[in-house]
Parts: sequence; structure tokens; C-alpha cells
Amino acid sequence: MSGRDTCLLVGEDLNTCLWLLTRGPEIVRIFSFWVLGLFRLLCTALMFVGFMLLCVIWASVLYSLSFGLL
Repeated sequence: MSGRDTCLLVGEDLNTCLWLLTRGPEIVRIFSFWVLGLFRLLCTALMFVGFMLLCVIWASVLYSLSFGLL
């Protein structure tokens, strides 16, 4: 079954369906680019926050050790 038959079977407008068949991969590529970009940005931010938290904890432990509080 071709893409055109699938479009007619679903009942889509043929022009819309042909546009989606020709432009569909481009839309998916743009969408995945933005989703992956945002996911990478979120992961980078979480790693940065985790690293800063680790630094704060390490600094407080060293500070406590230097005054013999632990």
C-alpha cells in the first residue's frame, strides 16, 4: 500500500497528506533537534547544579574539619 492509499484510507485531505509525506521527515528533524537541544541543556544545567552542590558540601565538610566540629 502506498502513502497515497494510506492517506485516502485514513480520510485525510490529499493535499495535506501529500505535504506531510514530503515535509514530514523535515518536521520530525526540526522537532527532534529542538527536543534534543533542550534535553542537552537541561542535563548540562543539572550537572552544573549537582557540581555546585557537591562543592558546597565539600567546602562545609572541610570548614567543619578545620575547626574540629566533626
